[in-house]
Amino acid sequence: MRMRIAEGTHTKMDSIATAVNSAIRQMEGRPPVDVAVIGYHRNLDGLPEVGSRFGGAFSGRIWVSSDELTAAPVRVEERTRQVVNPVTRAVTPMTVNFPVWYESKVGPGKMEYLPVFEFTANVLQEWTQNSQPAAPPLIFSFLSDLQPGVSIANAVVPLGKVSTPQGPPFVLQFHAGTYANVPAIKYPAAPNFLPYGPVQELFFGCSILTDPMLDSLRQNQEFPPPGGKGLVYNGRMIDMVRMLGILGVYQNSIPAADQSPAPETVSSTISDLPVPENVPVSQPIPPIPLAASSGVPVPPPIPEEVSRHVSPPENEVEKTHAERFPMPALFSHSAEENFIFREFDKAEDEDGSLADIPPVDQLPEVKSEAVPDGFEFRCRALSTNKVPEGSSDLSPRLTLMILLVDRSVTDLTYRPAVEMWTRRLEKTRFMLGELSRRGRGRYDAALIFYGKEADGSMSVESGTLGRSFLPDNLLAEAAGKVESMTIQIPNGIGGLISLPRKKLSFTDCSPTYPASPIPGFQRAVEIVREWDSAREEKLLAPILLHITAGKFLMDEFDAAIECLSAPDLPPIQLQHWVFTERPHSGVCCPSSLDFTQDETLQAIWERTAPLPGREFLAGVRPGIHEESSGMMVNMDFDVLFEVLDTLAAKNRRPSDL
Repeated sequence: MRMRIAEGTHTKMDSIATAVNSAIRQMEGRPPVDVAVIGYHRNLDGLPEVGSRFGGAFSGRIWVSSDELTAAPVRVEERTRQVVNPVTRAVTPMTVNFPVWYESKVGPGKMEYLPVFEFTANVLQEWTQNSQPAAPPLIFSFLSDLQPGVSIANAVVPLGKVSTPQGPPFVLQFHAGTYANVPAIKYPAAPNFLPYGPVQELFFGCSILTDPMLDSLRQNQEFPPPGGKGLVYNGRMIDMVRMLGILGVYQNSIPAADQSPAPETVSSTISDLPVPENVPVSQPIPPIPLAASSGVPVPPPIPEEVSRHVSPPENEVEKTHAERFPMPALFSHSAEENFIFREFDKAEDEDGSLADIPPVDQLPEVKSEAVPDGFEFRCRALSTNKVPEGSSDLSPRLTLMILLVDRSVTDLTYRPAVEMWTRRLEKTRFMLGELSRRGRGRYDAALIFYGKEADGSMSVESGTLGRSFLPDNLLAEAAGKVESMTIQIPNGIGGLISLPRKKLSFTDCSPTYPASPIPGFQRAVEIVREWDSAREEKLLAPILLHITAGKFLMDEFDAAIECLSAPDLPPIQLQHWVFTERPHSGVCCPSSLDFTQDETLQAIWERTAPLPGREFLAGVRPGIHEESSGMMVNMDFDVLFEVLDTLAAKNRRPSDL
C-alpha cells in the first residue's frame, strides 16, 4: 500500500482513501444507506486486526447512515483539483474543500483474506437479521496485491452463507496496480484470457454486473462485455473512480422515503464489507489491503392493521423487488458451501488454491481456415477520403513514420482473436490522430496494410492516404472519417478530467488468416526510397512501426527484415507494437529477453531495433533504460512521440528546420 498507484502521483492507500471519501461525499442528496468501512492487517504480535475504519465521532461504529456521514465529516481539507477550461481545454489547478471520513494507514503486516471475509459475513448476517433489506448488500473490496498461495476465491465463500430475501451479497473486487506498463484487466466475462493463478481466482470471487451497472460504466467510457464480472485487476485511479460510480446507480434505485408503503420514516440500513486496509479497531495501527462497502435502506415492518390496507399482495412485492434489483448473485442458495466451485475439485487442492482452473495455454486449437458466414475480405480506402491541397509539398521534414499493419489473426471464427484485430485497428487510428495533433507539419506519415486474401494470395494496401506518404498536419483533412473521443485522467480528488482526442480512419479493413510479412515490408522499402529521394533535408532516420500479433512464420519474417538492408536505403528503425491474442502483461520497451516466456515475443524482440533516443529518455521516462528496445506489448506506444521530440531537440542544427 506504500507503493505508488500505477500512472498516479500518490500511494495506493492514499488513492483508495481519496476514492472512498469522494464516494461518501457523493452520497449526499440520494436515498440514505448504511455504510461500513472495514480495514484489516496483522499487528506486531502477528495477530489479525479487523474492524471499522471510521474516525472522529463515528470511531468504533460499524454502520453509519450516509445522511449522518455527509452531514458531519471528520475534517475538511483543502486540496488542489485540476479544472479544464471548456474553451481552451487548458488544465489549471483550483483549491477546493475536500471532506474526509476515512484515512488509511499502513499496518505492520499482511494477513490472509479468510478472517476478513468471515468477519464481514458475521457483521452482515447480524445486520440482515435486524432489518428488512430491499436489495442484496453491495460490497466494494480494494486490494493492494494478491498473496501467492492464498485463495481469495475460497475466502469469499463465507459470504454465501449470508442470505437476504433478495439474495446473497453482491461483491466487486478492485486490485490497485503498481506498474504503468502493465495494462489493467477490467470486467472480464470469462477467465480464459486472464493470467493463470491469483488473478483467475479473483475472477471467481466477484459477481456478474447487472444491466444498470453496465450502463453506468459505459457512461464513464468503460465498455464491459455482457456477463462481465465486477473485477478490475491492476487498476488505476481512474478505474477506481469509474467502478465506484456504480454506487450512485445502486443508491438511486432505492425508493425515496415518501414512496414507502409504511407510515413511518424509512430506516437506513446497508450491507457492509471489507475495505482492505490495515488499522486495528482498538488502536490507531495502519491498514494494508483496503475494501469499502455500502448498502441499501429498507422500510420498517408495516403494522398488521395498516398492511391490510396499503400492502400489495406478497407475490407483487416480490416481483417489484426482483424487477428493481435484478442482481445476479455471487453464490447459489444451495447449502453446499463450495457450490460456485463445482467445476473444480477444491477438496484436492492442498494449498487452498483453485488448482484445477485451466491454464491459459489451453485455449482452442487453431481451426482450419474456415470463413464465418457473411464474412468479407476487404481492405480498401474509404470513399470519403480526400486529397488535401498542399499534399505535394516536399519541404523538409524531421522524419518519416510508416505504420505497417498486419491484418493476421489466428482464426476468423475465434472471437477473442478477432477482437484483438479490432484493437490493433483502433490503436492505429488513434496513432494517426496523435500524429496529426502533435506533429504540426514536422513529420511525414505512411500507412500500409498487409494480409492474406480468400484465395490465399498476399495483398498490400498503401494508397489510402491519397499518396505514398502525407505530412502529419494534413492527415485530419485527408481522413475519410474523423471520430471525436475523450480520454479521462484523475483530477486529484477522486474525480475525472476529460480531454478531447481524435481517431482518423482512412481504410475499411477486415482481418485475415496469418499472412507473410514480406510483401508489406517490400512496400515499406519502396516508400522509404521515394521519401528519401523527395526530401532533400532529413533530420532523423525513417521509423517503421510494425503493428502485429506475431502470427507469421519466423523464416518469412527474417526474409522480410532482410529487405530493410538494401545498400541504397537509409538506416531504418524497425519498431514493433504487438497485441497478443493470448493473455500477456503489458511491456514497455524491454531491455532483455527476461520480460516474457513467450517464444514468439522473444523472437520479435531479438529482431527489433533499439528505441531511438533511449539514452536521453533513460531515467526521465518511467520504464525506459539505456538498453531499451523499440518494442511495446499490449499498451500504448505514446513514448514514440517523446522519442521524436527528444531527438529533434538534440540533433537540431541552425540549418535545420
